[in-house]
Amino acid sequence: MAAEQPTTERLALALAPPGARPAAPSAVEGAAGRFLARERGKAPRNKGKSPEMGSSSAAEAVGDQPNPRDDDDDLDWTAAPVADVAMPPPTPAYPVDERERDVLLIKLLRSTVDAVAIGKLDLASDGMRWVADLASPDGRSLQRLASAFAEALALYVIVPFHGLCRLLQLPQAAPPGEVAAARHRFRGICPFVRIAGASANLSILEAMDNEEGVVHVVDLGGSDINQWVELVRLFAARPRGPPGLLRVTVVNEADDVLSAAEGYLTAEAQRLDINFTFRRVQSSIDALTGVGGALGIVAGQSLAVIANLQMHRLLAYRKEARNGKGPAGEQSAQHTMTTKADALLRAIRGLSPKLMVLTEQEADHNVDELQPRVWNAMNYYAALFDAVEESAPLVSPGDRASVERWLLGEEIRDIVVCVGSARRERHEKLERWGARMVAAGFSPATMAKALGMTEALARQVAAGGGAGAAVGVLRAVQAGGCFPMICWSNKPVFSVSTWTVRRSVVRPPEAAADAGASGSHHGGGPASSSAAMVFDV
Repeated sequence: MAAEQPTTERLALALAPPGARPAAPSAVEGAAGRFLARERGKAPRNKGKSPEMGSSSAAEAVGDQPNPRDDDDDLDWTAAPVADVAMPPPTPAYPVDERERDVLLIKLLRSTVDAVAIGKLDLASDGMRWVADLASPDGRSLQRLASAFAEALALYVIVPFHGLCRLLQLPQAAPPGEVAAARHRFRGICPFVRIAGASANLSILEAMDNEEGVVHVVDLGGSDINQWVELVRLFAARPRGPPGLLRVTVVNEADDVLSAAEGYLTAEAQRLDINFTFRRVQSSIDALTGVGGALGIVAGQSLAVIANLQMHRLLAYRKEARNGKGPAGEQSAQHTMTTKADALLRAIRGLSPKLMVLTEQEADHNVDELQPRVWNAMNYYAALFDAVEESAPLVSPGDRASVERWLLGEEIRDIVVCVGSARRERHEKLERWGARMVAAGFSPATMAKALGMTEALARQVAAGGGAGAAVGVLRAVQAGGCFPMICWSNKPVFSVSTWTVRRSVVRPPEAAADAGASGSHHGGGPASSSAAMVFDV
């Protein structure tokens, strides 16, 4: 039996220019064919744009999805689909060939998103009916991905009807225990977060190479206990020996996580004969106040701060609303540098850390408009679903389903369904984070030794096969620094950037906001995509 075509490649085929993909199968020409009619004959939606980071056809076709900020006439998201769509036959005859079914599935899902966005809920209902026939939470990786997005889209439609949601008990909050377990399984199944954690540790070790006094490492939440155990071991193995005192402060909402971290780290430090103290801060990053006092910062001690997949959660909250209108939440050019995340970055800069490590998803989901938000997310999560799929021989179906439902699925729901301050998964690409870091008073710090070791680690993981077979590291050049970009089949999925305090800080709020806005183009073209900043290794 031939190997299954990766989800990202099937997405590329489905979203390729009309002349490069098979026509919609005649078996569904009646209802579904008319539903898809407006998709035919259009120019490719990423016309004239370069593929992202020298990537595969997946990123070429999906990574440059329609951008409402472009001026192209064929990207008019307000254009209505066909006025009338016939109901499907009771038993539609879908194509037998998997490739053709996948093409049809993605085209139907795309048109359904369009219909929802312009309020054509009758068309959206028809589209969801057919998508439900072709997608499956228990099928192949593309079917599972489409099922997750279709479910999120259905929730997006029904959530404004509060009475219906109350009667149906929707949406239901994810059980915290399931989410935590799924996150732990994902770290075990896919190597992305582990490589990012190792890169952060190596960067801290390199920055603190000459420090023999007190080294204070602050985790703003999101890091794994194993990452800090490994950091303790790295300091113990230094040729010059460990620092005089290693302090670790961890921010986390869960008391059991903090207790476990304290126990493991203290035991390991004792075993390695390292002078060590642990400080717990039971809080979420959202509620963190009085940063210096809460984190136990002591002047004169060498400080490293790491924010691991957390900072984007603060982008929904504006520190101030310059126009005084509307609820805090959606990003705009006027508010790009006035979020709670930017305020926290400035507060951290005020602590004068020797190094700050920022790990974030390399994605563009902090967008107001529904269509680009959904398709940017589809592009991103296709790579993660493919990576999970590759682990199938070594991972139980139950563990895989747990990761896709309670971790990736919950993130997809948040991105698609939630609006305003309710949406927390507001991922931004390294280019945007670079602008925020510079505006907050940081300068890029290239950790050359750590970068080389991260690349070597990725090659070692790839040689092991399984979910790590397609893992790699590209070098991203941003704001004058060079950082590791962790990839799956050349599709960037996580970035790890390292920063130090800039000596002189210039913070004109108006200029910072305007400069940040002018350099940001959601959806990515050659001027804004990471392609212009990355070279292959």
